[in-house]
Formats: sequence, structure tokens, C-alpha cells
Amino acid sequence: MKELRNQNKNSKRMTREEAEQQITESDLKKVENVTSRYKNKSSNEIFGDIMKMIQEGEQNGTLRKQDIQEFANRISPMLDNEQRSKLKLLLNSIK
Repeated sequence: MKELRNQNKNSKRMTREEAEQQITESDLKKVENVTSRYKNKSSNEIFGDIMKMIQEGEQNGTLRKQDIQEFANRISPMLDNEQRSKLKLLLNSIK
């Protein structure tokens, strides 16, 4: 856990262009699927669903905290300030 915090402190923030270069077609399809599934849900419902998915992924070994942080680093440059704040809240709640 400390490694993740230290990595986060030392991480260089990517520019939007760098982040867009790292996003794959598969990533875009996943975002489209998630967007359509959650378009009518409240922020609290979405937050709860994300937390549940993270817990399930950690329990069954398909998701590591490092994976979550890497994903967050990739999408953060594309988010506005409010979205970045929510992402930070989510990341802090799983540490």
C-alpha cells in the first residue's frame, strides 16, 4: 500500500495527448458500455457499483491496486476538475 502511495507521489502527470495515445480501442468500447449502463444512475449508485466491482476483482485476483492506479493515471487528464475530484475520492477509499 505504501508503494502505491509513493508511486502516486512520484508519478509524472500525463498530458491529454499522452493519455489519448495510451487508450486502446478496447478501452473505448469498455467506456461506451459503461456509459450506456450508468447513464441514468446517480453518482452514489455509480460509486457503490464501482466499489463492489473493485472488491470483487481484488477477491478473485483479477484486479490489483496497481491496475486501478494505472487506469486512473490514464484517464485523469481527460477529466474535468469535478470528475478528477471524484476519481481521487474513489482511489482514497480503496487504499
